[in-house]
Amino acid sequence: AGTDALSGAVADLAGNPADLTLPPPGAPNSLSNSSDVLLDYAVPRLIAAGSVLGSQFNNKLGAVEDVVVFALQNRTYAATAGTDYIFGLGGFIHLTRVHENGALTSAVHAVDGAEYDRLRHAFNIDAFLSGDGGTAHLVVASRSDGVQLIRVHGNGTISPAGSMGLGGGPGSVAAFKMGAHWHALVGAAWNDSVHLVRVHDNGTMKVVGNLYNSGSRELDKPLDIAVFNLSGVPHGLVAAEDDDGVQLVRIHENGTLEARGSLRDGGTLELWGPAGVVAFNLSGVPHALVAARDDDGVQLVRVHEDGTLEARGSAANNARGFGALNGAIAVDAFVAPGGGTYALVPAYDGSAAQLIRARDGDGALFPAGLAHNNQNGFNRLYLVTSVDVFDLGGRPYAIIAADFPSIQLVRLSAAAAVRVSTTAADGGLYGPGDAFNITVAFDYPVRVAEGRAPELKLNSGGAAEYASGSGTAELVFRYTVRPGEGAADLDYAGIRALSGSGAISDTAAARFAADTTLPAPGSGMSLGDLRDIAVDGVSPAVVSVYSGAADREYGPGEEIAITVEFDEDVIVTGGTPLLALGVDSPGAGAAQAVYESGNNTELLNFLYTVRDGDRADDLDYAGVSALVAGGAVRDSMGNDANLTLPEPGSPNSLGSTSDISVRGTSGGTDGGTDGGTDGGTDGGTDG
Repeated sequence: AGTDALSGAVADLAGNPADLTLPPPGAPNSLSNSSDVLLDYAVPRLIAAGSVLGSQFNNKLGAVEDVVVFALQNRTYAATAGTDYIFGLGGFIHLTRVHENGALTSAVHAVDGAEYDRLRHAFNIDAFLSGDGGTAHLVVASRSDGVQLIRVHGNGTISPAGSMGLGGGPGSVAAFKMGAHWHALVGAAWNDSVHLVRVHDNGTMKVVGNLYNSGSRELDKPLDIAVFNLSGVPHGLVAAEDDDGVQLVRIHENGTLEARGSLRDGGTLELWGPAGVVAFNLSGVPHALVAARDDDGVQLVRVHEDGTLEARGSAANNARGFGALNGAIAVDAFVAPGGGTYALVPAYDGSAAQLIRARDGDGALFPAGLAHNNQNGFNRLYLVTSVDVFDLGGRPYAIIAADFPSIQLVRLSAAAAVRVSTTAADGGLYGPGDAFNITVAFDYPVRVAEGRAPELKLNSGGAAEYASGSGTAELVFRYTVRPGEGAADLDYAGIRALSGSGAISDTAAARFAADTTLPAPGSGMSLGDLRDIAVDGVSPAVVSVYSGAADREYGPGEEIAITVEFDEDVIVTGGTPLLALGVDSPGAGAAQAVYESGNNTELLNFLYTVRDGDRADDLDYAGVSALVAGGAVRDSMGNDANLTLPEPGSPNSLGSTSDISVRGTSGGTDGGTDGGTDGGTDGGTDG
């Protein structure tokens, strides 16, 4: 925290005090200069959420080479492509329904044959939605035959939409829209080339552009392609396995493919045998992360506007805490709910997966978590081949597919708060001392650290205290209404209202912090949405004081009605309220208005009878404390009223709202004679 961050009593063996001044942060020998550590409370987690083996789908899930996840008609599907063990050396695609509770169910299956004539050795797959969102299409690159287009209907069924032959062993494909048409950039592994395929609405496909390898291009055996926009123009970044490099390709609207910048391993980068690539923005700048299987590592690449490629951060297996990059074969990236750019990398040779954080600014890579087969619930990571990260119920998830026929569902966030409920009655009104439970439900069991009880802040100004639930998916909080707290529609104070979040951890994630972000107040599954509760611990207060009497002068025996208005109905019990008045009363005692009526309303009515000797040029009460309860003035919830009055003469005071004078003298001399001489003669000479 600075050069003076070290404190305490430190001395050498002779008792001489030590100089505790530290090197300036960032300077040589400082902590940040000697190590590179990134701290973030919201790091996502790798949590096994579900899995399935091919045999569980009646052997319709073979050796998976690639997976893509897409949403259609409010359903989430994982489409896998690969070689089918049951039907010989043919290829297959399989559609798996991914449910929000983590369940995986078989939806539909297709194999190479008469209907699907370009699925033999299916190797790579991508998906896109139709313009109206009612259907989706799968584009499959098949190493033996060409490209297969498959239509996915809203009900989850499929039908062939088109196919085309394409030589050279198509093994990678990326679908994107350019102009009015969908296109696919296809990499052909055997003839070291990429081809631009236009997809027409009727399912026909046509090659409209080609780019072949040469001495200056890195296109020898393209294994993966990522398509993204650079300065508003689509580009493809091709991972070329045998070139140990990547090639940037500009895609022109007329179909021309233009080679731009490239980057080759050369022994210093993690680009030996690149097998997977994903493009994303880091600090608003296009980047790509490349998974290099032969290097057992990953390489971050910055893509400049002029098309040049710059090597940035990298990571290698068993170095700097990276323990799951042995045979890094694929990669996908995402932005975590708590912020930060992350990548998930399956490792084929290690039967594992590595989570990586890419730091904004300098692009440094940090290990953020890992998973190994047969550990912590991960039982389907053997010979993993591909990954796709997607949104499920507002949370990041991933499907990791494997050559050993299986898929693994991975949750990329710790347990998250999903619903807030209560035992309070719907339509109930609660006052001071009343108590009820509020329950925060998580999507997975959580644990509360001993001695670190969280609390739930409420819009009433109060808070519900933790009561029970550690080890379950529901934490119970107890709310006792205190004086001064109130809300017409009780809800929590905001999405961050659950404090002490570090004390709540995910039992399934080695006690990593749970995501305590609550549904927005008033939204579905919030307290205010599920219950209509009012809390009234707020004291009634005086709004104004006024009189219904006419503005004039009043004499002895005349009565003046005065009303004290509160901001809610009040109840008068146990005595008679009095209102002291600012009246000169020589020898007669303080003048008071006496309570007359108004019980159970917001208006308390007082009556003042002018006495002989009372005098006031502008009638008002005696001060802000002039109202005395006599017994008790409360609201229906038992909250004692705040009897403080507006300052005399100020807005809403009696003197401000009326113009009444009091002359309680019935006759005699008052510095002169009424009707006679008053320092002179009324009706004669005044002075």
